Amino acid sequence: MPRFFITEENFSDGRIVLSGDDANHISRSLRSKTGEKITVCDYFNYEYLCTIEKITAEKVVLTIDQKRTSQSELSAKTKLFCAVLKGDKNELVIQKAVELGVNEIVFFQSENCVSRPDEKAAKNKLERWNKISLEAAKQCGRAFVPSVSGIIRFEEISKYMPQESLKLFCYEKESDVGLMSLLKRCEKEICFVTGPEGGFSPKEADIASKSGLVSVSLGNRILRAETAPLYVMSCIAFLFG
Repeated sequence: MPRFFITEENFSDGRIVLSGDDANHISRSLRSKTGEKITVCDYFNYEYLCTIEKITAEKVVLTIDQKRTSQSELSAKTKLFCAVLKGDKNELVIQKAVELGVNEIVFFQSENCVSRPDEKAAKNKLERWNKISLEAAKQCGRAFVPSVSGIIRFEEISKYMPQESLKLFCYEKESDVGLMSLLKRCEKEICFVTGPEGGFSPKEADIASKSGLVSVSLGNRILRAETAPLYVMSCIAFLFG
């Protein structure tokens, strides 16, 4: 069933009104007709099952049949801090992390980052990345669109982590503390940090430790930079999904 996201402005006299690109997509791309069913979501984990009452190229009016809490979200809120990667790897991470249930993604610059976009390029990237998050949320049936923000400095990461969250630093040189052992005991929001293609520097590992992040291993194999965040999200989805 087609899925769209709405705000309070879309509600009118007990109905939902879609306009602009959404109305155009429904009328022209989907070729929908009156009486057909459609699902809309409000960014707050609620879904509205609706019937198309009226449709034009400019406006689509929906009758609300049912409002319900979405069943697609994980029981643990998760925030990913991902080093800026090369090429379209960032887009892959965003798309798949959203599908796996992440709630928020923050990109940062690390010492070993190859890609270093300037302020203008970073702004353009964030606009595109948030569109990718929206489309991924629609595709996988979520009622919440994860925000994508940054690009911050590595030293700032801990400032963006809730005080009571589980703070994980995924470090390739950690060998004693395993990821799953910590996740299984977690009853809080989960924040985790994954590095760039060149890995984290010893200086960054020291900063992470002093900032209260727990260094964890992702196993005996060295994972690519774009694989690591998706591996962690898969573990979280398995335990809390």
